[in-house]
Amino acid sequence: MTEVHRQDTQQLEALLATIDQAVMFVNPQQFVTRATPGSLVWFKPAALTGQSLTDLFPADLTQALGVAMDRAQTETRPQALALELIPERLPAWRTMGLRERCRVELRVVAAADGWLLVIQEQAHSATTRGSSQTQRDSLTGAYNRRAFMPVLGQSLAQAQRYDWPCSVMMIDFDGFATINQRYGLDTGDSLLRAFVNQMQAKKRGSDFFARYEGDSFVMFMPETNLEQGLLAAARVRRLAAELAIDTPDGPLAFTLSIGVSALTGTGDSVEALMARVNENLYVARQSGGNRSEGDQ
Repeated sequence: MTEVHRQDTQQLEALLATIDQAVMFVNPQQFVTRATPGSLVWFKPAALTGQSLTDLFPADLTQALGVAMDRAQTETRPQALALELIPERLPAWRTMGLRERCRVELRVVAAADGWLLVIQEQAHSATTRGSSQTQRDSLTGAYNRRAFMPVLGQSLAQAQRYDWPCSVMMIDFDGFATINQRYGLDTGDSLLRAFVNQMQAKKRGSDFFARYEGDSFVMFMPETNLEQGLLAAARVRRLAAELAIDTPDGPLAFTLSIGVSALTGTGDSVEALMARVNENLYVARQSGGNRSEGDQ
């Protein structure tokens, strides 16, 4: 190693040690030769080194990466991809420690001996750090509508691009106003908190659960068609049936009404999907509650 090469290597090491982004060095055969984690706690360089991109990503994402890598070389400028890393679709990453769905920006940079893949987790951006408190519901700790809607929009676009199924579930408490009137607001608050705690414990890591408004909650479910979404809704209703809050009059039981809608194709939209899920929820409530309804 020449003195100039040694100094360049030291400068690169110093730079990699200070940045938040994770970096994967990929050779012309598309194998990872080296990786650095940045601030991503689930990113394990030792587990990545020696693996091929086809080992790490499903075929559709590998194809998208291949296109970006070709463009990075021919256009001599970085190529950006907005990706959602879903543990269920990425067994290698799940083994490394990826437990929850993660939105990242992946930049592909051409190098003399391959490519650099620079990964920035969107949740670690300065904007998100500054607004994290406004994206959480102060009562339950769940994400709120402000956090949910951008996730839904980006996830829907990615599902349409790669032809993935996905569904949305809208959850309403039956007779929640009556519960508040009879047992008091504190009991109602305790009920909401207990429900959220159970949902957070039982949902998949890839599901995005949020408090939509009042006693309404919503959950985006990737890799989930309508039939699977309705099965998930049935599990949520069973969860509610098994959950009770102590009151002076004894345990307080409650039921839920749930609407479910699935992505219909590339012509679908966030607005249309949310309109359907709200309509299905309305049908469930008008049919007596304690039931789930999906697209007809």
